[in-house]
This record gives sequence, structure tokens and C-alpha cells, in this order.
Amino acid sequence: MKIQIQFDTTEDIAYDVALSVARAYGLSSVEEFIEPDDEEAVIDDEPTPSPIPGGWTKTKMNRYVKALQPNAKKVLGIIAEYAPAVDVDVVQRRSGLEGYTYAGSMSSFGFAVRNTHGVKEKPFTKVGRSYRMDEAVAQLVLTVLKEA
Repeated sequence: MKIQIQFDTTEDIAYDVALSVARAYGLSSVEEFIEPDDEEAVIDDEPTPSPIPGGWTKTKMNRYVKALQPNAKKVLGIIAEYAPAVDVDVVQRRSGLEGYTYAGSMSSFGFAVRNTHGVKEKPFTKVGRSYRMDEAVAQLVLTVLKEA
């Protein structure tokens, strides 16, 4: 199948053009088009990164965090600080978010998963009344949040 994409550099927005090209290749976002699947390429003598549970990489976590709403970023950071486990009430209290606002921020995590190429699950799980996160994933989260 041959697809033609035409654009005018004086009128069209670059992001819209890039998205059109990405979709022509069967991708759902510009990020998928720009960044290759092997996101942890080794540069010069840099050692191969150790595998992090869930297949998380710094690139994937950056995309994931960028897709989160500000309140969800705050919640994610608190969960990571307390890894490997923290009570839901502690997270809500530390976040300073009230009931509905807190609950609403949690929906951002599912949205970010669906809109982050290469990510199938949240970086944490909820077991009963606590959140659990692998400590290696927590370190990655804290690093990415600090750099953001």
C-alpha cells in the first residue's frame, strides 16, 4: 500500500505532520516513531543496564511519567519513597489530596499505561490496603521524577 502525506511548512504544525507519518507506519504516537524499540542502546563502553522487573527502562519510565497528571506524579513519588510497600492511607495523607481528588488522580495511572508504548502495567500494584513496588522500579521512578 502506498500512502502519500502532504504538508505545508508555513501552515501545518510539525507535531501533526509527525503524527500523520507515525500513523502511516501503524504507530499510535510520535514517540513510538521517534524512539526505537530497543530503548537501552549501549553507548561506547557503557555497561548493559541491569534488567528491571516489568521490563521498565528509563525511556519507558520517562514516557510514563510525562503521561501522568501532576497529582498522580506526586502519588507515584510517595509510593516509590516507601517501596517496597506502603499503606494507602499513608500515601493519601502524604500527598495532601482529599478523597475525590486522590481517587481521580489514580485514574491517571491507567491512562498513562494505555498511552505509553511498551508499557503493559503500572509500576506498582495494590494489594489490599497497600501499594507495592519493586525497589529497583522505585529507584527508577525517583530518578525520573527528580530529572523531570
